[in-house]
Amino acid sequence: MMNRNAVQEERSASPASTGHVARVLNALESLATKAHTVNSLAEELGVHPRTVRRMLEPLIELQYVGLTGKEEGQPQYRATLKIATLAERLIRDSDLLKVSAPFVAKLRNLTGEACHLSIGAREGVSHILQEAGQSLVSVKPRAGEYVPYHATAVGKALLAFDPRCMDYLPEHLVAYTRHTLTTMMQLQQNLAEIRRTGVSHDALENSMELRCMAAPVCDASGVVAAIGVSAPSSRFTEDLVPMVSRLVRGVASDLSKALGGDLESMISSE
Repeated sequence: MMNRNAVQEERSASPASTGHVARVLNALESLATKAHTVNSLAEELGVHPRTVRRMLEPLIELQYVGLTGKEEGQPQYRATLKIATLAERLIRDSDLLKVSAPFVAKLRNLTGEACHLSIGAREGVSHILQEAGQSLVSVKPRAGEYVPYHATAVGKALLAFDPRCMDYLPEHLVAYTRHTLTTMMQLQQNLAEIRRTGVSHDALENSMELRCMAAPVCDASGVVAAIGVSAPSSRFTEDLVPMVSRLVRGVASDLSKALGGDLESMISSE
């Protein structure tokens, strides 16, 4: 028979209370993306400003949200790095990171260039693990920084093999260089080639000074990340693409096997 405490807990988990929790989490996600006034956050969430003030009070008290300045005389709030600290703990302890770390290091050792493991999110692609290149002049991707899907090798690898990421594409594909793919037709043609070869190539599409290659990483459930290598375009020249492509796909395949997946069967089935 259910005890009194269990009954109280059941009652507390009402639709109203769960709805409030969802709104607080939505507010925190929004404040992690950009600063908001009470009114602008209320408008984005579709709630009354009084509701936003009630949501902000505990978040400010617990230091998940802080005051960043003013806009037209109104205080602006933004999520603090306390969230990043929590994320860092989760990432550090996750199986994906633990298993992937030696493979990212292996790719760096094989190429001598900066390598990274990246995952997709609504805001873009985020590097969650990286190894610096062995040269004094190398790419230094920042953990947690979002990069665009359509203009990066890791982003296109995810788009090609994880259909969920297509929902995160913006309506307008921004041109970062003259090589950026800015139409869906161009992008879809490129993704078809990536599905055929298993490797994506950022051919000076995000920066004229940078060339990158990447491949998807999967576990038994499907694609979970992408592994990539980045180098200055002055050193990573077009003639090196076939060799680096083989190395990236090979390490991605080995990492996928370690995670319980089969990347090669995904490629051959396309």
